[in-house]
Amino acid sequence: MVINIRVRTGSQRNEIIKDTENNWRISVSTPPVDGKANSKLIELIAKDLGVAKNRVLIDHGEKSKQKTVKILD
Repeated sequence: MVINIRVRTGSQRNEIIKDTENNWRISVSTPPVDGKANSKLIELIAKDLGVAKNRVLIDHGEKSKQKTVKILD
C-alpha cells in the first residue's frame, strides 16, 4: 500500500485526516528536529493501520512536508 501524506509539524495534537484512501493529512505535535517528527509520523500510521512500525517506510520526501509512505505486506 502507498499513501501520499501532507504533514503539519508542531501542532497542538496528533491527528490523522484521511481525505481519500491514499491521501492523508497528518498533524504531529513533535517538531521537525533530528527526525523526531518522522518517527512520530511512522508511529501514528502504524497504530492507525494496526501494523508494526518497521512495516511503515517513508519512501519519498523524508525532509519535506509532502511524503510518500509505503506499508509493507
